[in-house]
Amino acid sequence: AGGNAAVEARLRESVGWLAAPEREGRGPGTAGIGAAADWIAEQFTAAGLQQVGPLRRQSFMMTLEATRPDDKPNRAELVGPADPDGTPTVIPLEFGETFTPLAAGCWGPFELPLVFAGYGITAPTEEYDDYAPLGDGAKAAAAVVLRQEPQKENPHSVFNGNQATQHAALVRKIANASEHEAGGVVFCNDASATEPDQLMDFRRAGGGENGRAIPVLQISRSVVADLIERATGTPLTTFEADIDKTLKPQSRPLDGWRIRGEVTIERQETDADNIVGLLPGTGRAADGTALDRDVVILGAHYDHLGYGDSNSLAPGEKAVHHGADDNASGTAMLLEVARQLQAAGPLPRSVLFVAFAGEERGLLGSGHYTANPLLPLKRTAAMVNLDMVGRLTDDKLIIHGTGTGTGFDPLIDRLTEAAGFTVAKEPGGFGPSDHSSFYARKIPVLHLFTGSHTDYHRPTDTAD
Repeated sequence: AGGNAAVEARLRESVGWLAAPEREGRGPGTAGIGAAADWIAEQFTAAGLQQVGPLRRQSFMMTLEATRPDDKPNRAELVGPADPDGTPTVIPLEFGETFTPLAAGCWGPFELPLVFAGYGITAPTEEYDDYAPLGDGAKAAAAVVLRQEPQKENPHSVFNGNQATQHAALVRKIANASEHEAGGVVFCNDASATEPDQLMDFRRAGGGENGRAIPVLQISRSVVADLIERATGTPLTTFEADIDKTLKPQSRPLDGWRIRGEVTIERQETDADNIVGLLPGTGRAADGTALDRDVVILGAHYDHLGYGDSNSLAPGEKAVHHGADDNASGTAMLLEVARQLQAAGPLPRSVLFVAFAGEERGLLGSGHYTANPLLPLKRTAAMVNLDMVGRLTDDKLIIHGTGTGTGFDPLIDRLTEAAGFTVAKEPGGFGPSDHSSFYARKIPVLHLFTGSHTDYHRPTDTAD
């Protein structure tokens, strides 16, 4: 590939170009990320990568901003069984005080029966499913879901004690409710909350980028506790304690109770593009047999935080967040690997190179790809992710996902030893980068990472 000096020069040039102030931090909706998308597409073409059918770009819509207009309806109330005189029980909810809509949900009027769905978790590996006791009862109902996970004070819990697993994530709970065909989600702070009635920020579960067509609300814990005791005769704290003690779900319908109201959410949207390039393989193993899983995806996200957003660790500072390590570094490496592998000639498996957009907004580009794959997921043998690979210290490489694929451990040991790296292996396949979207689809993943640092998500993450 022209020797180490030439490789280093290309990597330096790529990182410098992507992280230059003119790229505006590659924030969604900026001219800078549009220029970066064009440039990456040109680099893929120059490297000799093919389009995938007619496509060099895979486009999708991304929410730039979600707001709750003050002059339009945001209202809700709980309605219970009628009194002996026929008057329904109504518990009014006060917008911003005892309930808030979340931007992750849809807008419009709603009226839904209520069920208690525990922590809203379906975790086959941990043999725990809050939806199992409900059967079809969650369909078209609003699921009352506790935040966090069971057994938070138990360091030996299958849910990693105080270290949250992927099941604690609000977006995962919303997705799980959708997968169970729930009609809505009502979040409630769990017993570990230091301020039980504090409401989340409107965008705490994202801006609705994943397109959930159900209302998502949070109601203050004291109101939910009152509701559950009225509906079941049992305090909420008892259900929580029983789950912690037995790790058995306590989900049940809240007979006679429903929630009704109306939510107004306004969204400003923009186009975003995954950039793709294909290096076709032979489709055959060394012995000539055809490969069923004949595609490897190599990915890196090219977006960053623009001038700073809610993910910035320099809050209140409107300045270009250059994103040199995060993730101009991975994008530069993606391009360099494409050049080198294309020059080396065809491999048994095809390699699909993808520069993902929308990672910083919730793995949106990789999520869009896995929902709309350009090559069938059943043909995809593995996904290798490059995110923050620009700050190698003491030749130590961190590799996540080593437990997700057969044979990964010896493969990594052989390659890292030959290259002179020491390696810290993390077996899990979930984490805050694009490989998670693929592992959620049961595709083996590896994520290469050189470690975090004090410039992470700050304007000081510059090319130098």
